[in-house]
Amino acid sequence: MQIKKSTLYLFALLPGLFLSDIFYGLLELREISFPVSPGIVMRGGVFIIAVFASIHYSQYINKKILFVVWSLVILTIPGFIQSFISGFIFQELVFLIKLLYGLFVILLFIILLRKEIIDKEQILQFIEYCAYFIGVSLFIMQFMNIGFKTYSDYTTGIKGLFHAQNDISLAFALAYCVAIYRNIINPKIISLLLLILGTLGILGIGTRTSMAALVFVPISCFLVMFIARSETWKIKVKMKFLILFFPLFLLAFSFVAIKGYEEIIDSNYQMNKYEDMISGNLPRQVLIDAGQSVILERNIWQNIFGEGAIPYFHDVYLLFHERRVSNTRRVEVDWIELLGAYGILFTLLIHFSLLLILLYAIKLFFAEKKPELGIIMVMIFLYLGHSFFAGHAIVSPIVNTVMAAALGILFIYKKKKVIQVK
Repeated sequence: MQIKKSTLYLFALLPGLFLSDIFYGLLELREISFPVSPGIVMRGGVFIIAVFASIHYSQYINKKILFVVWSLVILTIPGFIQSFISGFIFQELVFLIKLLYGLFVILLFIILLRKEIIDKEQILQFIEYCAYFIGVSLFIMQFMNIGFKTYSDYTTGIKGLFHAQNDISLAFALAYCVAIYRNIINPKIISLLLLILGTLGILGIGTRTSMAALVFVPISCFLVMFIARSETWKIKVKMKFLILFFPLFLLAFSFVAIKGYEEIIDSNYQMNKYEDMISGNLPRQVLIDAGQSVILERNIWQNIFGEGAIPYFHDVYLLFHERRVSNTRRVEVDWIELLGAYGILFTLLIHFSLLLILLYAIKLFFAEKKPELGIIMVMIFLYLGHSFFAGHAIVSPIVNTVMAAALGILFIYKKKKVIQVK
C-alpha cells in the first residue's frame, strides 16, 4: 500500500515529533545523557528545512508576513552577539532555534498549503491525532506507572516519559480544541474513546494548565459551534452528537472532575498552587520579580536590544539564589524572558503581531461563521493567555508544533469579498 506524500509530511511535522519527546524521556529514565535532546535534533532539522523553504519558495508567502519574520530574526542579532562574547554561543543558538522554530514552521505550512501538497482538513485531522497521541500515551504510561512524577514524589501527577510537563500540557490543550471540534461535527466511537482516554491521561499529569484546559476548552468549543452553527451539518450534530457523543462525554467529564478534585485535595503542594491561582497570585511571581530586577538594573542599550538569552538567565540565576545543576534560571513568563533576552523592540513586535493575528481571527470568525476559524481563534487566545501568565508558549517548539499548523490554515484562508484585506 502506497502512503501519500501529504500523510508523510503531516506525520513528520505533527504527531511524529512528539515521539522524539517520549524517546528523550526514555533516555532520561535509563540515565543515558546526550548533549542535546532528540526533540532538539528533530525539530532542529525541521527548522533548517523550514528556513530554506521560506527562502526558496518565498513567492508563496505574503510579503508582510515575511517582513515581520525576518525583522524578528534581525532583532535577535545584537543579543546573540553579546551572548557570543560572553562564551554562551551553543546554548544561545539552541534557545534561538526554539524561539524562531514556530515562526518558520508557520511559513513551511503556508508553502505546503499554497502548493496544495496538503490541505486544511488534513492538517486539522493530524492536529486531532496529536491530542490522541499525547493524551493516550500519558494514560498508558500512568496506568503502567512508567516515567516520572510531574513535580516530585509528594505530588500525585505523573508526566510519564514527557520531559516538559507544562509544554506538553499546553500542546495537548491546543490539539484538544480541534479534537473536540472534530468529534462534534463527525462523532465516531473510536475517536470518542480516544478522546476520553486522552482526557484521563492529561488529567493524570496534574498541571494547572491541564486542569484548566479540561474546563475551558470544551466550553469554548461548544460556544464556537453554537455561534457558527451551519445548516450543512446542524442535523448531523443534532442527532449524532446528542444521542452518542454528549452523554458519554458528560459521564467521562464528571468522572474526570471528581478524580481531579480528589487528587488535588490529597496533595498539599498542588492544593497550595491552586489556591494561589484562585486568589489571583501569578504562578511565577518570585521568578518574575527576579527577572524584572535584572532588567531594571541594566543599561539602556541592553533594554532596547537585549543581552542574549543565556547571559540574562544567568543573571536571574544569580539573583534567584537557587541551587541548580545548570547556572541559568528561566523566568517562565514569555514576555519577560523575551524582554530580557532580546530587548523591548523584539518583544513589542512579536506580541503586537500575535495580538493582530488574534484580532484578525476574531474578525474572520464572526464574518465567516466557520467553526474551524472559531476553534483556531480559541487556540490563539489560549496560547497568548498561557504565554503571558505562565510562559512555555512562544519559546516552546513542543507547543509550536501544534500552533504553527493552525496559524498556517488561518493565513491562507480564502476570505469572502466583503472582508477582503489589502
